Amino acid sequence: MWQIFGPNGLMLRVLRQEGTTCIVAPDGDLCVLESEDLHQVINVLAPGSSTIVLDLSDVGLVSNPGMDVLVETHRSVREHGGRVCLARVQPRVLELLHRLRLDAVFEIHESVDQALNGDGRHDDVI
Repeated sequence: MWQIFGPNGLMLRVLRQEGTTCIVAPDGDLCVLESEDLHQVINVLAPGSSTIVLDLSDVGLVSNPGMDVLVETHRSVREHGGRVCLARVQPRVLELLHRLRLDAVFEIHESVDQALNGDGRHDDVI
């Protein structure tokens, strides 16, 4: 595991990076500035990753810019034949995903292991 501190203060833990799979765990809310940090890190990791799992267990709030980063990450990784999974999503964030109907877009899993195994819900194209 290694940690990255974005220029705007968001700490991201890269829990595992094996082959083309990367597990990233943001630590804190994804608001305007923090979303930029996540976007920068994902842009570095995405080109070599066919699967990105975002462990959102330490994310209690996602603002509109944060959702934009999640959707853009999903779209860009899919364009390259990969997949983005959300794991361990907090209830408040899950409710927001549901209200925005993004719960039908993202693969959402109860655990990182389920995301890695492909168990659970699958996404639609956006």
